[in-house]
Amino acid sequence: MNFSKAHHFILYNDTTTPFLTSDNPAIPIFLPEYPYSLTYCPLTPRISILLMPQHHKLGILHLNPLQVENFDKATTNYNLLSIKDVRVQEYNNEIAKFAEDKIISNIRAPWVTDLVQQFKHYQTKIVCTKIKSNSEEDIYQYKQQANRN
Repeated sequence: MNFSKAHHFILYNDTTTPFLTSDNPAIPIFLPEYPYSLTYCPLTPRISILLMPQHHKLGILHLNPLQVENFDKATTNYNLLSIKDVRVQEYNNEIAKFAEDKIISNIRAPWVTDLVQQFKHYQTKIVCTKIKSNSEEDIYQYKQQANRN
């Protein structure tokens, strides 16, 4: 993905559950209905960024992981989103699945320990295939394959 041309969303977390990060913080988010992955990266316990390939050209109301019911409020240009607790938990699960060795949190809580235990034997592999494109750029489709050891 060319990050300079990507659409971006700043996710603001005002829930009691912080964003977690790991030793592999920038992760793909896969959507069954789209051939492209989004890139998610937590920046602080309260702020993260979600990058969408430029060729999506879809509005927030048409993109499943960003449906309005998953957010408390959004600005008119949809670049700054206030995220709900259920979505924070989903992103934290994905961070745990993609971690190589370490999960990083700003708090000590039983749910963090439980999350580490749940995904400690996860191994995530990305499979890449080139797909047809009408543009001059090559476009690749990425799929996630997760295995438990």
